[in-house]
Amino acid sequence: MLPAGKINVTVLWDKKVFSPYFLTKGTTVNSDCYIGTLKSLNAHLQVCPTSKLSEVLLIHGNTGPYANVCTTEAITNFGWIVLPHPLYSPDPASSDYHLFGPLKKSM
Repeated sequence: MLPAGKINVTVLWDKKVFSPYFLTKGTTVNSDCYIGTLKSLNAHLQVCPTSKLSEVLLIHGNTGPYANVCTTEAITNFGWIVLPHPLYSPDPASSDYHLFGPLKKSM
């Protein structure tokens, strides 16, 4: 049996919204790819009746495509607030706790 290989997924959620974005094989996460994901999220939030676009808080990595000038500019244009997450923090990101914990239990 061959190994499944790597699967790259970006997971976006709110109180009621869960949106996984799977990258196609061979795609690299760069600034353009990440901005495309954020644009998809913004479009989804605009049609979601319970979302308030003025209150979007974003937690994401602080290196590579996440800290790129183009990415920062796009987030500013959306009017979102980026919550700081220290580089090499011993505290897990909220996704590590809320997403991967239950996933490990189900395996």
